[in-house]
Amino acid sequence: MSWLNASQQRAVDATLSLPISLIHGPPGTGKTTVLASAVHAALRQRSGTRVLLLAETNTAVDNLVHAVFKRS
Repeated sequence: MSWLNASQQRAVDATLSLPISLIHGPPGTGKTTVLASAVHAALRQRSGTRVLLLAETNTAVDNLVHAVFKRS
């Protein structure tokens, strides 16, 4: 995915290869971008895939869902 830097791409690749993943880091490091890219790729690659997204706030979940749909 051309919009990801090398570190973000490694995180997406690791997320797609594991049954469960946790992405964490300080503000501004691209967590939402990584998660949205991983969710989008998982849904595209594996039909019928179910995804559970959790975040500390409703706003964070809203931002993540928006980012996932923006990738579609």
